[in-house]
Amino acid sequence: MKKTFLFYDLETSGLRKAFDQVLQYAALRVDENLEIVEEIEYKVRLNPDTIPSPEAIATHGIGVDDFNDQMHESMAMCHIHQIHNQPGTISGGYNTLGFDDEFLRFSFYRNLLNPYTHQFSNGCGRFDIYPMMPFYYLYAKDAIKWPMINGKVSLKLDNINQENNWLKGRAHDAMHDVRVTLKLAQEMRDFDREKWAYAMGYFDKATDLDRIVQLPSVKTFGADVLKGGLLISGLFAKDRFVKPALYLGAHHHFKNQGLWLILDEPLSEGSNWHKLIMKKKLAEAPFVLPLGERFDSLLSEEQIDNMESNFKWIDRNLLFLQSMARQQKDRTLPPLDDCDPDARIYQDGFRTRDDYQWADEFYQSMITHKLDMIDSAPSDIMATQAARIIYRNYPNNVNAAVRKVAKMDQKGCDHLGQYPLSVKEAITRTSKVLETDLSPETRHKVAELMSFLKEREHGKTD
Repeated sequence: MKKTFLFYDLETSGLRKAFDQVLQYAALRVDENLEIVEEIEYKVRLNPDTIPSPEAIATHGIGVDDFNDQMHESMAMCHIHQIHNQPGTISGGYNTLGFDDEFLRFSFYRNLLNPYTHQFSNGCGRFDIYPMMPFYYLYAKDAIKWPMINGKVSLKLDNINQENNWLKGRAHDAMHDVRVTLKLAQEMRDFDREKWAYAMGYFDKATDLDRIVQLPSVKTFGADVLKGGLLISGLFAKDRFVKPALYLGAHHHFKNQGLWLILDEPLSEGSNWHKLIMKKKLAEAPFVLPLGERFDSLLSEEQIDNMESNFKWIDRNLLFLQSMARQQKDRTLPPLDDCDPDARIYQDGFRTRDDYQWADEFYQSMITHKLDMIDSAPSDIMATQAARIIYRNYPNNVNAAVRKVAKMDQKGCDHLGQYPLSVKEAITRTSKVLETDLSPETRHKVAELMSFLKEREHGKTD
């Protein structure tokens, strides 16, 4: 199977993945030599129930009316789903595993598309350039010029682009950011292809797991022999991107997750164990290197001193640590009674093949048959989502029955317990954004949002 890499980026109406939407999608499909073979870009009209975040508009500059003549969300998601599921596609970009990938997952889910197949099916997979940056900063620093802000290295894509004087254009335009990310990847690969291949290996589950299995045993506590690793992540910028940790084993319910005890912060019975025992998914950040003499130079003296003190504390409190580890291994998010149908992706389990066959028939049907199919949906959740697809994308065909099933005025919370952005909250935040230093063009876009929100507030919707 021929492998291709799909570099992509999203611009969205906000950060709440269950309730916000994609406004701009851009992608470059490249071959294994990172040469462009296809360029893709979609612009998506605003859903009638989406309340855009003023901070998002101030960032990307996409106004509420800019894409009114573009495709609707459901059509865009079908195209994007097909693109990411083309056999052999490895999709990623800059911080895509931190944001974009999950955003697409929720977008696929609420549009009755399988949210997971692009991660594993038909030779597909994922990658992310952002988690590679701390690794390159530590081990291949000469690959690029590193921007320094207030004496500290910055991993912001726009700062990296400007420091290296690569591409002109506006940051937070999806296609511009994709081109910059591809250029960054090409520079890193060409500098040291062996390190590039090693870093890309972290996005393969089997390779990542094998590297964890191969970690050295660094400490014996009673009958327990624990492996040690150095966790490399942009989250650890204040510690030069590195934290020493002990591998505590796999989560009891999520076998794709391992638990790690951070070792460079003093341990005590009163410690915040939820923070100190960190979860890591296979094939996602942080990168893990062996904890041993060869790599100790990455740690500060304070980190080493704390690590040695913590080893002594664990010797004296092994049973307590084991109890804390069991609690974290058993920990799951409680089900939310008020979880919205568009946000139940993690709460209701995987959909079946029959579910997706019904969804496929729904998409292939004419609008009149779509209306009839709502009553035969495999579940109440899918019926509501199907009704919402009609409400959002086929407004001329919305009747009382569709409105009742769609429950647009009864939205619950997302998977984190957050509710959709309200008009009132959006007006308050928009006022604050308008008080900041904005370019004339951006100020105009944010002012348009305020007018849009005032109309919503007084019930004047299209």
